[in-house]
Amino acid sequence: MHHKNRFHNVLTVFFLLAICACPLVQAGDNAFLRGDSNTDARVDLSDAIFTLAYLFQGGDAPLCLDALDSNDSGEVDISDPSHLLRHLFLGAAAPPAPWQECGLDPSADGLGCASFPACEVVAPPPNPSEAIALLRTAEDGAVDVMVTGAVVTYKRPAVGGAPAGFFLQADAAGPAIVVELDPLSLDPEPQVGDLLSLRATELGTIYDARAIRALADYEVLESGIDVSTLAQEVSNAADLVDALDDYESELITLTCTLQSEFAFAGGGHLSAVVSTAAISDNSDLRLRITDSLHDSLAAKNNLVNGCVLSLTGPMWRFRGQAQPSAYSLDDIDVDDCPAPPSPRVTGAAAGSRTEVTISFDMEIDAESIGDPEAAFTFAPELGISEASVQGDQVILATEEQAPGTDYTVTVADSVTSPLGSGVDPEANSASFTSMGSGFSISSVDYPVIAHGASLQITGNQLSSASEVTIGGEPQGFIADSDSQLTVASVLDSTPTGSTELIVTSDSGASDAFDLTVIHLVINEVDCDQTSTDAGEFVELSAGIAGVDLSGYVLVLYNGNGDRVYDKRQLTGVTNDEGMLIVGPSGFAPEPQVTWGGATNQLQNGADGVGLHQGDIEDFPGGADVGNYALIDAVVYGTSDGADAGLLDGLFGAGNALAGQLDENANRSKDTESIQRCGTGRLDSANWSVAAPTPGAANTCLPDNIFLPPAE
Repeated sequence: MHHKNRFHNVLTVFFLLAICACPLVQAGDNAFLRGDSNTDARVDLSDAIFTLAYLFQGGDAPLCLDALDSNDSGEVDISDPSHLLRHLFLGAAAPPAPWQECGLDPSADGLGCASFPACEVVAPPPNPSEAIALLRTAEDGAVDVMVTGAVVTYKRPAVGGAPAGFFLQADAAGPAIVVELDPLSLDPEPQVGDLLSLRATELGTIYDARAIRALADYEVLESGIDVSTLAQEVSNAADLVDALDDYESELITLTCTLQSEFAFAGGGHLSAVVSTAAISDNSDLRLRITDSLHDSLAAKNNLVNGCVLSLTGPMWRFRGQAQPSAYSLDDIDVDDCPAPPSPRVTGAAAGSRTEVTISFDMEIDAESIGDPEAAFTFAPELGISEASVQGDQVILATEEQAPGTDYTVTVADSVTSPLGSGVDPEANSASFTSMGSGFSISSVDYPVIAHGASLQITGNQLSSASEVTIGGEPQGFIADSDSQLTVASVLDSTPTGSTELIVTSDSGASDAFDLTVIHLVINEVDCDQTSTDAGEFVELSAGIAGVDLSGYVLVLYNGNGDRVYDKRQLTGVTNDEGMLIVGPSGFAPEPQVTWGGATNQLQNGADGVGLHQGDIEDFPGGADVGNYALIDAVVYGTSDGADAGLLDGLFGAGNALAGQLDENANRSKDTESIQRCGTGRLDSANWSVAAPTPGAANTCLPDNIFLPPAE
């Protein structure tokens, strides 16, 4: 009633005025807003008053008669302010177009529009940096923010499950934001250096990085802009981590030095701790690159601690971790690296009476061999007809070797690694015994063999074998050829320690071949400590002091996706207790194998640790969990729900011995570890949670031994 009374009062006032004649012909055909009689860019009560004053009081002549024709009747009369007032106060129909946006009159009538200033002034687009800043602070979900004038600074390909996208930035000082949409889905496809206009319609968050996930009104305004003018040089910035919000997604140039090994950083990605001129010893500053880019760099450089690299790319983030990133060889240069190590000869073995395999501690460049008789020499002398390279091994085809004869092979320093370093003159030879004239064993691939591991036996006339025993325990085997047998899995009942391998055939038994058998298990895991987790470790037990665990790999599995996130090739020998520790550098006792960083290397759960036979190349980052060449495994957490994917993948579906161990069983996860109290491999029974005992005997009192819940 209030609105209706107000409407009638307005009409009453103006109906009392004397009616006058008003000219209605006006030249011009300009864009206007219907109903905005006084051309102030708003349609309100003042417009109805302006029209009434013009009609009945001889008020100011309008600039645009079309704007007064509120009902688009082709005439300006009392029905126009009446129509507008009914719309404003009684909810009647709105004026016809052009109504909410400037436009031309669709009706052919006698009215015109000489001028309409409100439509002649084009409002400038919103400042693109302000629009990006607004998006960076908005909540996830639907948004409606126009970004006009931002530049595509970088295009990110789809890698390892992460979608393709591109980065937008308008000023060198930022801010910036990533558009998490495949550039190929837009027409035209955005290119680096394109100046864009777009409407962001959906916003999301990726590990604290803000991202545009849907857009509309996409347009390329200009191309070919030099994005180097938007790149910040941040090598001397001390706040890259502390003020990460101020750098997120921005294009940066950075010179940094590798401070750790590269480790898994999401599917298809690796990262390494780096230092700069302003930041050192901060594990939250990490260079992040793709697996393929890492491999390309490592193929030509000794990509280890101390390498200096320069890059131009976006500043990515993983929560509070600053991750300068690169995806192309065009974006990153290796400025300097330590000299690559020299290959060392680790052994030689006769594969037959006309074949010798020489093993090295690293890959060998096949092109460096050239003439094999110049690269390799034998004493006693042997002719060489051919050399073939298989990774870290060189296989030589020789003339007939004398049966059961001791030979020494020496490698020239002209034989190099792929990085060009010649063979170490202090480790350039190895001795072997040629195969005898009869049934015999010449070598094995694992002189230290674990229960559950496979063993390849090389010798002469082995296809006639009828039995293989290790320490007197018969083993299952397959005769691969006349010169090779394979024991698929050394039985757990095989005696440990120094023992003998014997192969028997109908014609008799081979000479005994010396082996060391170990019972290798994961003995203790400590994944969580107070604050930054600086004391994470995994302890392995071989049961025998002083044995070399080369040829075994510790693999870390992420419960989020059940994939490999890191791995460590075991090196060194066990301590006096028969144990080997994998932990941070500087840990007490000093680990034989170290993590890639000082803190937060072993995830807190639900996650897994697998002990495998093989090389780290067998377990690429992001690979699915599996029990390939598995010796032992632990699935653990800190009061986390059971991870069925890890348990089934490592132990096998339905395995009654599988279970997830809880470091927080005593509600003291920061000060206790998970400790083995049983002896069985791949057995989750009989573990305890107690104060950590790295390198020493576990604490297995009756009151702290527990069984994990049934899965």
